[in-house]
Amino acid sequence: MIPDFTRDQLADLQITASRPLVICDVDEVVVHFTRSFEEYIGKQSLYLDTSSFALNGNVRKRDSDAALEQSHIDKLIDDFFIDCTETLPPIDGAVAALHALSEQASIVML
Repeated sequence: MIPDFTRDQLADLQITASRPLVICDVDEVVVHFTRSFEEYIGKQSLYLDTSSFALNGNVRKRDSDAALEQSHIDKLIDDFFIDCTETLPPIDGAVAALHALSEQASIVML
């Protein structure tokens, strides 16, 4: 099921059929997500086990090394996005590249 806020964002897209479409992932392409997320959870005595690429099962407590339960990870990620989305540092050159591309193409950020 698509959440209402996502459905609203899709309805508001301004895509022109005569222009190329660039679909761009944001995490680690436009902004430093992982580094920022690790800093955020570190303040809560947690760390990210990077033995695999998933967040689920890889957020661990520093004192016991125990993995956080899924419900806690979901809330942690939601809180991270609420608290940090607007201040995530951009990847060097990403903003300029996207501005340049936007002169020729429509861009959708995931």
